Amino acid sequence: MEFLGKSTPQSWYRAHNTSIASGYIEYRDLSETELPIEKFFMDVTLARVLFIHSILMNPRSALGPVFWPIGRILADPRSRGVDIYLSLRNILPNTYPIAGQSITEIRDAENFAGRLIDYGILLPRAQSLYEFAATDLDEPHLCGFIENGNPTYAWHYDDRDAWEPRRSRRLTNLVTQICTAR
Repeated sequence: MEFLGKSTPQSWYRAHNTSIASGYIEYRDLSETELPIEKFFMDVTLARVLFIHSILMNPRSALGPVFWPIGRILADPRSRGVDIYLSLRNILPNTYPIAGQSITEIRDAENFAGRLIDYGILLPRAQSLYEFAATDLDEPHLCGFIENGNPTYAWHYDDRDAWEPRRSRRLTNLVTQICTAR
């Protein structure tokens, strides 16, 4: 209703992401029947949606002291910045269920910029991003989908090594340092 009353990027995100969060919450039990790679996709997608949400709503917290001024431009739902990041290009299969590919193969095929943002910016802030989104969207269950900074909606915490960078660790660390510099 907020969006219908006042169409802004912020009200659009709240409407859109509240419906996504509600679906994730209501149907979490169905995720248990999915293959591991599909579970990983669910967590990557939710983390990225909540990150973009936070970039628009709380850019200083989401992007840190260096990049926050461009956050509202990048996260505007009318911009191409959102499409570039949320795209899982070269990853999404043409058919389901996904068979014959490992998580390592899928991760290695994805666009480099997306993974650099995931590892260098999103994951170091994941816990606070989920907490912010839970409050902003009035969906406290979102806090149950993250554990010690690791997305755990469908993906198990014990398998958190999938959230560790495999390539370009120095560049990832540099991005993290720049985004957390004070």
